[in-house]
Amino acid sequence: MALQLNMFDFLIKPIRDADAKEGNDFVKRFLQRPQEMWSDTHDRIQAVKTLWSVVDCEDEYLQFLKWIVGWTSEPELEAITSRLTDDQLRRLISISARLWKERGSEDTIADILKNLSGARVRVITWFDLRWIVGETEIGEGWEDFDSWFIGDEYTFQLRMVDNGTLDKVFVRQIVNLMRAMGETIEIAYVKFLDQFFVDNDSSQWARIVGSGAIPVLNGYMHLDNTSSAEAAEVNVPGADGWTVYSVTAKLASTVDGGSGAWLLGFYADGMTDGYRIVADIVNNQVQLIEVTSSTPTVLGTVDMLTLGVTLRLDFWNVVRAVVTPEGATNRIKVYIEAVEVFDVTDSNHSDGSVVVGHQSGADAKCEQVEVFDVPMDIDIVGPNYEE
Repeated sequence: MALQLNMFDFLIKPIRDADAKEGNDFVKRFLQRPQEMWSDTHDRIQAVKTLWSVVDCEDEYLQFLKWIVGWTSEPELEAITSRLTDDQLRRLISISARLWKERGSEDTIADILKNLSGARVRVITWFDLRWIVGETEIGEGWEDFDSWFIGDEYTFQLRMVDNGTLDKVFVRQIVNLMRAMGETIEIAYVKFLDQFFVDNDSSQWARIVGSGAIPVLNGYMHLDNTSSAEAAEVNVPGADGWTVYSVTAKLASTVDGGSGAWLLGFYADGMTDGYRIVADIVNNQVQLIEVTSSTPTVLGTVDMLTLGVTLRLDFWNVVRAVVTPEGATNRIKVYIEAVEVFDVTDSNHSDGSVVVGHQSGADAKCEQVEVFDVPMDIDIVGPNYEE
């Protein structure tokens, strides 16, 4: 702490004494205004060191601090920083050293978008895909990702949750700046995404069957009470209004109690209405069940062995349901491991959310859930993109 000095104290003592005794503190009062100016100058000098601190720097000086970390007044950079609030700019400055050092990597692109927008982001590159050549077919292995996405060596896809407030122009500008070599990037805006990367973070879910906190640990949500059924529903504003959409989940069970080792609900209103995809690992079967006013009706049962798919304990199964309009009804298709399992039409349910759970005698693990509109909202940043 710098010593606070008073201008009046610099006068010799006889003058100060005379001013107090004979001048009624005239000189002291005369120096009050210069003292205020001096103190202000003193405080500004002492504050210089805070200009280097992204935490302590005042908002009005952030525009200068950003230049030091590479966000200069060049049009390409100014177009990005001019769209930021003071809090967002402060966050950008705080991560800039790492950002420029690691620019071009998929993790850096995802991290900066998460940091500045608060949205959840997922990147799928061509390395996440593999081609399988068999005796009778050529297919996409897709490594547990969206079976409709096929990339090449110059394209990758970035998936980002849009709650309706996302600045998509800003997203394009960041992606264009951060990509490694001008490759094409598909920005796909999704309704919901949870990959359970943060332990104990179940904030996007609400328990609707069972009691207690929803366990999230080691990269998955685990409903592990085998003595009774459990279920959790997506807890996102507006989720009950989702209509024509696709939902994909990675599900597994470590304990099988017959039918209901794991279930994925869609078009769901809790457990009282909607659809459920229910696994029976013992018999290697999957059922599609419609629930209306809590009354279940089995729409179909499929022996997975006939489709070349084996359901196993503690093995991730990629389950996907796609709902698209078809006249006055909806076409509902269900895929497991990219193999079509069910294809039905229905007009009984027009909206709903997503549920993950299990029946009594089993447990359920979920590694990721993703929901997006059909067709998907995609914005392409091409190799020669200019804003």
